[in-house]
Amino acid sequence: MWISNRMPIVMVIGMMALGVGCAAGDDALIRDNEGGVSNADAQTLLEGGLPPLPPPMTPSAFPCPGTEPSACRAGDQCDDGLRCNGINICHGEFGCVCDEGRPPVSCDDTVACTSGRCLEPDGRCVQELDHALCEDSNECTSDLCTLEGCQNTPVSDGTSCDAGAGRCFDGFCCDGCWDGMNCRPGTELSYCGLGGERCADCDDGDECSVDSCGPSGCTHEPVADGTPCAMGICQGGACCSGCFDGLTCHPGDTVAVCGIAGELCTACECPDTDTCNGGRCPPGRFAASTVSAGMQHSCAVTETGRLYCWGYRTDGRLGVGESPSGSELSPVRVGSEEDWARVATSYGSSCGIRAMGAARTLWCWGRNRYGEVGDGTTNPVYTPTLVSGGRTDWAEVGMGDDITCARTSGNTIWCWGYHYPLGSGLGRCGVPGDTTLPALVGGSTLRTGWVHLAVGYRHTCAIRAEGADRVAYCWGPNSYGKLGTGDIVHSSCPVRVAGGFTDWTSLAAGVSHTCGIRRDGTLWCWGYNGHGQLGIGSPFDSFTPTQVGVDRDWASVNASYQHTCAIRTDGRLYCWGRTDVLGIGTRRPDVHASPVRVGMDSDWAELSTLRYHTCATRTDGTLSCWGDNDQGKLGIGDMADRLDPTRACFPADMP
Repeated sequence: MWISNRMPIVMVIGMMALGVGCAAGDDALIRDNEGGVSNADAQTLLEGGLPPLPPPMTPSAFPCPGTEPSACRAGDQCDDGLRCNGINICHGEFGCVCDEGRPPVSCDDTVACTSGRCLEPDGRCVQELDHALCEDSNECTSDLCTLEGCQNTPVSDGTSCDAGAGRCFDGFCCDGCWDGMNCRPGTELSYCGLGGERCADCDDGDECSVDSCGPSGCTHEPVADGTPCAMGICQGGACCSGCFDGLTCHPGDTVAVCGIAGELCTACECPDTDTCNGGRCPPGRFAASTVSAGMQHSCAVTETGRLYCWGYRTDGRLGVGESPSGSELSPVRVGSEEDWARVATSYGSSCGIRAMGAARTLWCWGRNRYGEVGDGTTNPVYTPTLVSGGRTDWAEVGMGDDITCARTSGNTIWCWGYHYPLGSGLGRCGVPGDTTLPALVGGSTLRTGWVHLAVGYRHTCAIRAEGADRVAYCWGPNSYGKLGTGDIVHSSCPVRVAGGFTDWTSLAAGVSHTCGIRRDGTLWCWGYNGHGQLGIGSPFDSFTPTQVGVDRDWASVNASYQHTCAIRTDGRLYCWGRTDVLGIGTRRPDVHASPVRVGMDSDWAELSTLRYHTCATRTDGTLSCWGDNDQGKLGIGDMADRLDPTRACFPADMP
């Protein structure tokens, strides 16, 4: 910081009783370069406050012996101590006075940054301050010229310098970090704390903390608990490869089996205990991509492509091999494959699609009473078996009571299993008899164009693309009008659902009723309504599609026996029908004839219902089930029914 003004100092050097002259003394005046005078007395002198000067005298060849009038001989040169107003002459009784006939001499100036000159006519000495002479090219000092000489004072610490690239400390510009004694160069200024520490010095090498420099020095803020780190997850600002209980990391146990509170769990200890996350498996233990609820068992596929089943294991329906009758109360892994994509369960069998590279193969297992496994036999199948026919383009599969149907990526539907005499869900258009091998649906006119499939207890529905239209068809027995044709006439061939709608996006077939969602987000149901499962606010059956409420934000729906559940686009879950299986925490009243919200969560992703229980996944892949828990089909470790969604339990070795 510099002051560039050139400031003059006016100095009244001396003043005698009857005369004036230039001399250094206490009566000096400082005048800036704009002509202002700061000493009032000197200003008065400049304005004419002096007595008149005596007439000039002829200088004597002899010097005055002194400066007092009594010692001064007229005409002699004398010394009055004044140095800028010419030669001083003795004036007799007046003493030494200035001979104005003589040229002025320079003021005496011994200060390096000042310059003096005599100010006529009164002989005062003027000294000018030249601040430029004090400039030291250091922008971290304030450079001033004073009567005592140059003063170079440091500016305030922290002042910007070097065009913003550095800061001033103790009068020096430091483009690194200043620690109070030394400048530590080579570090960006923005990474220096006010204490002079460098961020490289603040890095403690801990990936579970955020290191920064601030006014108080280095800070190390812990990242959020649960953040992945090289050896596990971050807990309390440290990487824990075991379980962290808030004070201590318990090594030797993988994070996959730690509760949120840090407790060690050798397995997910299921509901009604507080050992693992309040009775729930910790998040991330099991991430389900799809789930299917069967009559007495359930299955799910994880995001890693593994398949798990649980519940009643008789007749091979769990796919884990031949075993004594009994139940698996928690999920067990089916095989070792990691390429499962979809799964479907029914009253005694199961099927799944595997994504083997570009191929999509279909595998089934279970009771196989009417050939629903599709292997050409009616013998129980205890492990997943490839469906006959050799197809590798399966896209969708569904199962009913002893019937299986699947859709190919070429938009054809194939069904096999039980042929119900009054109207077969096999859809073979009049071809009688059971079939243990896949048979094409649609007869000669409706063989292709199928883009969606829904299989119920004994009836089947599907959506067919007809140009830009999406038309709903159903086939099978038509008790209570569940085919939606406006009557109760059975049909073994696909028949168009009444109402004239051409914008269906999904369908769900239950035991005696059917539901569907249209492109505008509205939800429609038809068929049996004895427990309010149509959700239309009344107990009456409907032979044609009837809208459920007035909402237009339904995303998916699943129909069961005496209840129905659906998810809205914002992730909220609603169910209606028989109260004790709705997941709303109560058994009363007996029925809800309109949708009622299940809990307050808004992260539901997919659901599956059958008979008296429901399972659903959340957006984070966690899985919950509720309702009737016969044979442990809820997968929660016991056989007690649940009125609320309850987190399913999985073994400790699950991903």
